[in-house]
Amino acid sequence: HIQEPCAEPRFHKHYLGGWMGFGDYRAEIEGVKDGWMISPALVAQKIKEGKFDEIKDDHRWNYTYSQRLRAYPYFDYNGQLRTINQLQSVVNNLKNDPSSRSAQCITWDPRWDHNDEQMGPFKWESYHSPCLQRLWFRLFPLEKNTGYVLNVNTHWRSRDLLKAVPSNIYGILEGMIEEVRLKLEKELNTTVERGAYVDISDSLHLYGHYFDPRLQGLDAEAYLEDIFRIAGGEPLENRVIMPGTEMYDIMMEDIENEYKFRKNNPDFGRPQ
Repeated sequence: HIQEPCAEPRFHKHYLGGWMGFGDYRAEIEGVKDGWMISPALVAQKIKEGKFDEIKDDHRWNYTYSQRLRAYPYFDYNGQLRTINQLQSVVNNLKNDPSSRSAQCITWDPRWDHNDEQMGPFKWESYHSPCLQRLWFRLFPLEKNTGYVLNVNTHWRSRDLLKAVPSNIYGILEGMIEEVRLKLEKELNTTVERGAYVDISDSLHLYGHYFDPRLQGLDAEAYLEDIFRIAGGEPLENRVIMPGTEMYDIMMEDIENEYKFRKNNPDFGRPQ
C-alpha cells in the first residue's frame, strides 16, 4: 500500500539495470507495442476457416496489457468481433457516479488464458497468461468539495519482485492510471488528484540465482539488502536518487528520451 506513489524519491540507486527500460515500458503500457501481437481478427478468421494450425505456433505476442484494457476482444450476438475500451468504461462509470465501487477492468480472457482443452483444438503451442489481472478505481471527495482523489488497486497473478515490480508500478501509474485521472478531470470538470496505489500479488517471487552475481551478471543481493536496510533505519538519501541532484536530472532525461524514442519508433527491436 503506497500512500503517495508518485512522490519522490521513487528510484533506488542500486536497482539492477538502473532506470533504463522505464520509459520504454511506459510507452508499451500506453499501447505503442500493440502491433507486436497477433491480431485477434486474424485468430478469429483462422478459427472460422478451420486453419488454426497455421498460427498456433506463431511467435508474435498473444496480447498486451494495453490491448486487453483498451481493446478487449469479444463476439457480439451477431457473431461479429468487437472490442471494449475498459479504461473508458471506468471513466464513464465514475463520471455517472463518482461514488461507484464497480469501476474496474480485467485482463483475463478465459477462452485463451488457461490454454487448455476446453477450447478444443484451438490451443497455442506456447503461451504465457497475463500477470496483471485487475485494476479497481475509486474516487474519494476532497475536503470542502474541491474535487476528488483517485485511489487504485492492482491485482497480479504472479510476478518477479526483482525484475518486474518496479517497472510494472511505474508503467501502470504513468501510462494508464494517469490517463484515467486526466479524463476524469475533464469529464467531471474538477480537480482529480493522484491518490493511493495498492499492489496485490498472489505469487511474488525471487529466484535463487539472483543472489549469485556469477550467474546473474549483476549483484542482486546488494540491491535486495539495501531495501531491508532502508526499512531498518538507514538514511534514505544514501540509498535512493533524490530530486535536485545531478543523478536525478540525468535519470529523468534518460527516461523521457527513451519514452519518446519508443513512441516514435514502435517497431524498433520487434521480434521477427
